[in-house]
Amino acid sequence: MTFLSTASRGKVIDLTTVDAAPRIIPRENAAGVYRIVQSDTVQLHTDFADFTADLDARLQDGALVKQVTASGPYDDASATITAGRATVLLE
Repeated sequence: MTFLSTASRGKVIDLTTVDAAPRIIPRENAAGVYRIVQSDTVQLHTDFADFTADLDARLQDGALVKQVTASGPYDDASATITAGRATVLLE
């Protein structure tokens, strides 16, 4: 997934210019609210591993990512967002 920008401590960061590929990682306990929206269907996951497995399967089946949003702290050094919430819109 390609991220275009994120806000960290009130400033916007252009993620196309960071050295490491940006990633979304789960909170320490991996619990959260993770959604995949495709066509008229919303699939809700509360476990990050289930979310990523479902997303990977859909991408393998040819789905394309239209938008990714996530909520959580961003770490500049590792280019990661530690998210308790994330939504992926697929085409």
